[in-house]
Amino acid sequence: MMLKFASFFVSAAMLACVVAIAAQQPDPKPAASGSSAECSALTGRTFDNTSSIVDSTLVTSGALRISDTVTVSNLPAFCRVQGVSKPSADSDIRFEVWLPQPTGWNRKFLSTGEGGFAGQLNYQRNGLDSAMDELLRRGYATASTDTGHVSTGQWSRSSPHID
Repeated sequence: MMLKFASFFVSAAMLACVVAIAAQQPDPKPAASGSSAECSALTGRTFDNTSSIVDSTLVTSGALRISDTVTVSNLPAFCRVQGVSKPSADSDIRFEVWLPQPTGWNRKFLSTGEGGFAGQLNYQRNGLDSAMDELLRRGYATASTDTGHVSTGQWSRSSPHID
């Protein structure tokens, strides 16, 4: 049980660090060619040797293709930060942080809820307002996580972290 809470707090701390790095920009400025370099500079950063940023890409306004079956549309430009946290040898906690461009950021962070046993990132909810897509449209920096598993309905039977 303690490991579950520890992995949650590690993920939360890492998300706070990513948002803090983005917030250290001096003054809001319009999106420019430098925005891509600033965003991609986050790739490779590590936190406590357990969490790392595996990719960070500037997504221009429009649509983002997540997979063959999921495309999120009508998005403002943002920095898509993808990371992984591994607080134990058998953990693999995937997360994403979406950082709006400085001119569109409301200076607030709001994480999405994953619901139930989670197991997937909360990119969109078919027009509902608590997923990453809608929060980004409203100007929030936002984040989501798979809580360390892929939602199959069977993951808890083999997980040593479940009490």
